[in-house]
Amino acid sequence: MPVTFKWDDVNDTTHAVAKFEPKKGTIPPKSKVKINFELTMYIGGQIDELFMCDVEDMEMPLGFIVKADAFGLNVAYMTSEE
Repeated sequence: MPVTFKWDDVNDTTHAVAKFEPKKGTIPPKSKVKINFELTMYIGGQIDELFMCDVEDMEMPLGFIVKADAFGLNVAYMTSEE
């Protein structure tokens, strides 16, 4: 069965802004969808942010936590399985 997902907004320009691409969509059966994630922090120091994704027909949302130390405002993280 296909599954529909939607990432929760994080848009606090005094703290952090997170962008997901695609932000929402439908994943066909037996397939994968690559999600690009961009996090812009507006404060330095310890980062401990939770990001949530609502998945259709799941009781609890999926999510992940970013834990890092920001030593300035020019910090970028990118991960890829490729």
